[in-house]
Amino acid sequence: MDGPGMKCVGAMFSSSDAKLLSDGTFSDCEVVCGDKTWKTHKSILCTRSKWFMKALSGGFKESQDGSVKIEEFSPWEVRAVIQFLYTGVVEDRSEFEKSQYVWPIQLYRLADYFQIDAMMDSCVIWLKEHCNAIANKVQRNRVYQNRVREIQTIAQLETPSLVAGLKMAYDAFQLPQPNRMQEELAAFLNKATWAFLENENFMHQIRPIPGTLGFDILAARTKIFLDNLQLDENCRKCKRSVDSEKYEIAFTRLTIKNREEYFGVCEDCVPQDSSDGDGNDD
Repeated sequence: MDGPGMKCVGAMFSSSDAKLLSDGTFSDCEVVCGDKTWKTHKSILCTRSKWFMKALSGGFKESQDGSVKIEEFSPWEVRAVIQFLYTGVVEDRSEFEKSQYVWPIQLYRLADYFQIDAMMDSCVIWLKEHCNAIANKVQRNRVYQNRVREIQTIAQLETPSLVAGLKMAYDAFQLPQPNRMQEELAAFLNKATWAFLENENFMHQIRPIPGTLGFDILAARTKIFLDNLQLDENCRKCKRSVDSEKYEIAFTRLTIKNREEYFGVCEDCVPQDSSDGDGNDD
């Protein structure tokens, strides 16, 4: 396992890579976009991005002259990609949307194009963290206190940016199968269903979204237990309470037993959960 020492070494390496980018030391290639040019290093670009590996190896022109010109994206988008490749983070998001639902999808689109697996993983984590925090609030207000007004307030505050995120996710990736960001958003709507799938305004706004959103199916599936759902206040596996501000967790799956009994499994326990909902689990 990675201990504090390993984390310190990782931070040191990241800082060293960032310095290579900032001063161009030992640069052996350049990336050009618009009026911006970055002095870069093949060893870093090619080992962390399959797209750059293809561009800078083999018989392509870029591999001969060591210059990659990118015209598909703006300079600030390319800057974010290069920044992540060298540091593992995107420190400057000033040009990106402020919405917590939108900017991870903007970055995921870039990561998908440049085939940067680590960046795609990070985008999913960034989106999941925000979604789980909101789902946690919705579930506690609905399952434990039945605070309808609080749920309506959450829906009112979150709907504009959530709809924007959904539109971007499905406009940018019109695929026969959902990608990870689309799956995460669909999972979030299932966890926070009382705030959104029961909200007429939200449902009205998402109807024009193209692609494989499938919210009618999701709404129909969840409708069978929305009205009378009662959950134990603890995760079935670890017994940790979700009725607490201390833990930013949310039920990631609700299992139906005999059409009457429901139980939740928290985000941390899902990989350990082997229940098939037939009543034989512990």
